[in-house]
Amino acid sequence: MKKIIVLVIAAVAFIASSVVANAQYRPSALSQHRAGFEDENGHTLTDQEVFELIGEDVYNQTYVGATKQYKTGKILTIVGAATTGVGLVGTIAGSVATAYAIENGHVTYETKNGKRVVKDFDNKAALAAVGFAGGVALLAAGDICLSVGIPLQIIGKKRLNWIATEYNHSNYSANIRFGAGQYGTGVVLSF
Repeated sequence: MKKIIVLVIAAVAFIASSVVANAQYRPSALSQHRAGFEDENGHTLTDQEVFELIGEDVYNQTYVGATKQYKTGKILTIVGAATTGVGLVGTIAGSVATAYAIENGHVTYETKNGKRVVKDFDNKAALAAVGFAGGVALLAAGDICLSVGIPLQIIGKKRLNWIATEYNHSNYSANIRFGAGQYGTGVVLSF
């Protein structure tokens, strides 16, 4: 009887020592972070890790486009904000310089058909007008970049959030499999 118990213990010990835990880390939750994802521990996932987690279809059909939208929107928003700021400063400076040029006689006027029109102006007045016009052009360009960039960034972020939500909802399944492994038979529990 003792020999049987020793053999059973030896067999169990042999089987237990041959089990290899070859599990791949699979985060239980994803969250959208910049133009990609983070796991529940705050680790930013690479594109390859995202590909392995969400699958080829979602990766190619949604993730790639959403990241491009988000990045493009962010760049346009930053460029638009900077350009709008510079344009605003240029417009104000050009306005002040133009008013100064008019008040100090750098612009002369005449009356034609009952209307006051510019007769002549010197280099200072021309430079002030160019500064004002350049400021208005930069202001308009910045506003266009902002009006395109903000929606692109929002849409890209919503698409990335959708991927994370779908992954998080589908990640609550569990299954168990029995099968042959590299060092013998084993049980695989996926959850």
